[in-house]
Amino acid sequence: MTTTDRRTAQAAPSRPPAPVTVPPVPPSPATDPTAHLLALPLQSDVEHRDVAEERVLANLPLARQLAARFANRGESREDLEQVARLALVQAARRYDERRGVPFGAYATSVILGELKHHFRDRRWGMRIPR
Repeated sequence: MTTTDRRTAQAAPSRPPAPVTVPPVPPSPATDPTAHLLALPLQSDVEHRDVAEERVLANLPLARQLAARFANRGESREDLEQVARLALVQAARRYDERRGVPFGAYATSVILGELKHHFRDRRWGMRIPR
């Protein structure tokens, strides 16, 4: 048997490595008013919409308060509250409780970001620091 024959006979087809499964991160006890809903598994889009709607209703005062920070800067307060409410709805839809961040903290950053984008888009002369 030649050297080439031995190499061919010894070379076995290599298998790809087994996939690594990462267990999901358990939700941390959040301080938001909808924390009791995290224990329930979401089984349908209807339930997800219900949870998102409850989060939005529970955090409307937060949106109003954050919009009030930007009052008297050339935009009406009603417009700012509308932008904040839309951002709150967007935050409720995109929120993932598995990341362990309380919804209030996540929603605050989304709302403030949308309010700043609103001013950057509508008011050319005003610069709001990041």
